[in-house]
Amino acid sequence: LKAGAELQEKYNVAKGELKEVETHLKRFEAIYSSKQSKKFVGIAFVTFQRQEELEHISDFYKLGPWKRLWVSLTQRWGKDSAHFFRGSMIRINRAPEPSDIKWQNLGYWSYEKIFRRCLTYLVQFLLILATFFIISVLTWLNRMLRLAKWHPLLIKASSIGISLMIVVINRGLSFVTQRLVDFEKYTTETKRVQQY
Repeated sequence: LKAGAELQEKYNVAKGELKEVETHLKRFEAIYSSKQSKKFVGIAFVTFQRQEELEHISDFYKLGPWKRLWVSLTQRWGKDSAHFFRGSMIRINRAPEPSDIKWQNLGYWSYEKIFRRCLTYLVQFLLILATFFIISVLTWLNRMLRLAKWHPLLIKASSIGISLMIVVINRGLSFVTQRLVDFEKYTTETKRVQQY
């Protein structure tokens, strides 16, 4: 009798927790449906209690490129649209370790990340052009000093100055590149480090 009461109590607690989760889900659904949340991108982290469940879901959603195209063309508006959620195809990937996830970057839309990445590439290209220009001008000045037969000590100092300038430029490029990679808003630390 006592075991039955404990089981009923556990059931009631679990039922209350489930209602609380459902309430939160309805609130998020309302926010998503009303387009108030501009940063919702549809990322979900799902855990499984058994390996078989993971394998079943992974097998169902694991599609090659041709199968993905076929499913996209045939099932998007059909009744059997289990591969879609709100008109977008569901993609399943193994989640990174929680310590690797950059939680603050999860809310950025893909197009915003692509825009940031393109902007980063443009800035890096311009920095490389500017660096090339500066080094070319300094090398040209050094050559002019040699042709003008300036004092050898001054020519040596200009060569050392060019070398120091290259070191400073490399350090500066490293610093700027690190800031640009942070600007791109990668979702994991591993991806951020790979880009840097």
